[in-house]
Amino acid sequence: MRHGKLWRTLFYILMGLPLLATLAALLVMPAEIPAHYDAAGNITRWGSKYKMLLLPLITLLMGGFLLQVSRWSGRQHQEHRTAVVAIGCGSLLAFHVLTVLSLV
Repeated sequence: MRHGKLWRTLFYILMGLPLLATLAALLVMPAEIPAHYDAAGNITRWGSKYKMLLLPLITLLMGGFLLQVSRWSGRQHQEHRTAVVAIGCGSLLAFHVLTVLSLV
């Protein structure tokens, strides 16, 4: 039981961390940022810095969906619920990598 609580705590941290990192980055970003590059690396389009919030919001939605899946699977077996949350942590880590790459 304690093991499941640890995974769930980690899951909530991983859900919110990209949003916090992006909000902190928005404080130092210029109003417009490069939004698209061509194959040669030239900027072809500029966009609002607030578009950077899209990926963290998708991360929150994905996290909420995975939590719901863990509740559905947990009705059958508690071990399944913990497994889904643990796998969800791995999925959220992938979103963290994407968030960091987009901020850099």
